Amino acid sequence: MICPYCRTINRDDQDICYHCNRDLSMLRLIVNKAKHHYNIALEHAERGRYAQAITELQNALDLDRHNKDALVVMGTVYARMGQLDKAKEYWTEALKLEPILYKAQDYLRRAESIKAVLPRLDLITMLALLLFFSLIVNIALTFYFTTPRKEDLSIQKAWNSYLGRDYSTALSILNNLETEAKKPIVKSASGIVKENIKNYFNWQIQAIKQAEAENKLYDAMRLVRETLRRNPPLPVRDTLITLSADLRQVLIRHINKIIGDYYNGQESFARATAEIDKFMAAFFDDPEAKNIERKRKEIEEDYFNKLLENLNALAESGEKETAIQEAQKLKEKFTASQFSNKLTEFIDRTKKAILKELIIAIRTAIENEDFMTSDKLLVTLQEKLIELTPELKAQFQELLTNLRQEQTKKYLATLQRHYLNKNYSQVLALNELKELIQLTPAQEKMIEKLHDNSLQQLVLLTYNWLRSKYKDYRDFSLTEADARATIDTCSRVMEIINTTASQKYANKIPFIMFCCGTSHLKLGDWESAEQIFTDLKENFPRSLYSRLAQELLVKASAPASATALPGETQLREELTTITLPISSAEPLTTAPVTVQPSIVTVSTPTPPITSTIIVTSPTIAIIF
Repeated sequence: MICPYCRTINRDDQDICYHCNRDLSMLRLIVNKAKHHYNIALEHAERGRYAQAITELQNALDLDRHNKDALVVMGTVYARMGQLDKAKEYWTEALKLEPILYKAQDYLRRAESIKAVLPRLDLITMLALLLFFSLIVNIALTFYFTTPRKEDLSIQKAWNSYLGRDYSTALSILNNLETEAKKPIVKSASGIVKENIKNYFNWQIQAIKQAEAENKLYDAMRLVRETLRRNPPLPVRDTLITLSADLRQVLIRHINKIIGDYYNGQESFARATAEIDKFMAAFFDDPEAKNIERKRKEIEEDYFNKLLENLNALAESGEKETAIQEAQKLKEKFTASQFSNKLTEFIDRTKKAILKELIIAIRTAIENEDFMTSDKLLVTLQEKLIELTPELKAQFQELLTNLRQEQTKKYLATLQRHYLNKNYSQVLALNELKELIQLTPAQEKMIEKLHDNSLQQLVLLTYNWLRSKYKDYRDFSLTEADARATIDTCSRVMEIINTTASQKYANKIPFIMFCCGTSHLKLGDWESAEQIFTDLKENFPRSLYSRLAQELLVKASAPASATALPGETQLREELTTITLPISSAEPLTTAPVTVQPSIVTVSTPTPPITSTIIVTSPTIAIIF
């Protein structure tokens, strides 16, 4: 294959030019297609279908004009058809491409010799016709001229054998003809044909030896077999058989060396099998072929076992998904049942291992009460079941159902434990995850009841905790830690009140605002405290906590050595004598209260008042 860019000769299977590194893949496809037409033409020519052979050869030349073999065969076909002029044109064109092409030189010499002999044969034929007509006139000579002419028949038979490449038969006929022939012209024609046959075999033997010297062993073997098909004479046949035996031994040693290099790690599996395949194609009927084929199977099995060991190592290292993907690729490469079955077994075993690890992770998450993680893992398990065989899918589907039941059972048990231990915040948090759990209607109803009870209990516990520290708020003697805890507690209470959307906790808002404002005041956040107390007075003017809040503002704003304000002592005495109800609701006439996680808006029917109270802490910012 000649590179169209730099005219470098490359191998026909080369995709990149040796010299200029240009892409020759498209040219290779064209050359291969031309070879395909050339091979079909050879089959037609050997079977005597010359018209079909010419068509296929022309197709090959249209694709690859430099196909010298196609030019030579085209000339040969025309020669067999008796069109020597056309044959010479194609042989001459082949010689232009490769001047040392032995076949074309041989054929041209034969054509020239035959062309020189044919006019004489035509002259003989014309004389015979004249004699034939004279026989009609001369009855006396009839019997003489009707006798068959063996020389002409022998010449014709030898010529036909020559055209059919049955050179041994042609030589045998010509040898007999030279002994019996009486006419010099017949002997001359016989000698020319014999010389051409002799030259052909000499050139073929030289080409074989040259290919062997260039280490083109398979090309040399191809030439040997091609020459043997020409039915050469016995001496030539013996020489060819000797060359074939020598080539066979060299190739067997070469294959054995390749196999040894593979086991020593000096040769790749791909090249070793490729060389063996080339040998099997060339010696498919050789007695050694079975032994070579057995060695190829051993190499393939050894290579496969190494790959399988690598897959097992990859799976054991934790890369099970990657190992499965690699095994799927190998199934496309190793299609034999003995390899495919092992790969299928490995894939199924690895998938089982993945699923078992997933099941262990699910049970661990359930045991650790990590229901969000367990749900994600259960979904992953469900997705992986789709890839399994029907038998494995049925087996693991049952496990999946059992795992979901375990998750539900653990979820309900955890809910009940936290509720009985009065961990109401945990109960509320678990309630947010109920959408991930498979529950019956009765179980959902029970969880809803636990949720409502936990909300109420959490509000009451928080409110009672605030009331337990009421004296500290009133006397402004609470610690900074209690102040920060109060701000956080107020945030949680207001969120719960907003979640329940109920009015039964509305009467607790003034007390909560008082505690929250006092806590801000303790932490030195005067602006927030003043805002909260102002809103408390405006929205709940009749509440006792409004008076307490104003007293605290006065106390906090007065200097330590200042004289008491008028009426301050009397107000303090009155405040100390107040007994606040703990369980009964204060007489409030409030409008509906809307509470959001960070905003509380309190409005009264008349006049409508909307107040916003800012509560801040180091970690939480809340707006009531």
